[in-house]
Amino acid sequence: MSATETAKAELAREIDATKDTARSYTVIFPFGSDNGTRTQVLLGLKKRGMGVGLWNGFGGKVEPEETFDECAHRELKVVIGATLIAGGGWVGPLNNLN
Repeated sequence: MSATETAKAELAREIDATKDTARSYTVIFPFGSDNGTRTQVLLGLKKRGMGVGLWNGFGGKVEPEETFDECAHRELKVVIGATLIAGGGWVGPLNNLN
């Protein structure tokens, strides 16, 4: 496992440990490219709930016993039928946005 993968795994474990004390959600902004650089982002139009009529990324509530990464994969598959690919990038969490 590379140093980057090790650091990412450690961060994911730390983030998952906070799920017991707070409601957790994911939001995914899938990037695409036509020349090897991130030049496109896929957004969805909100049809219900908070932010209806606005463009946003995809995501949802993290289920019990599910990691943030697993939730991101599940939500993207359920909402738009897409599968995340290796090397697609992972940024990390935003916490306490109250």
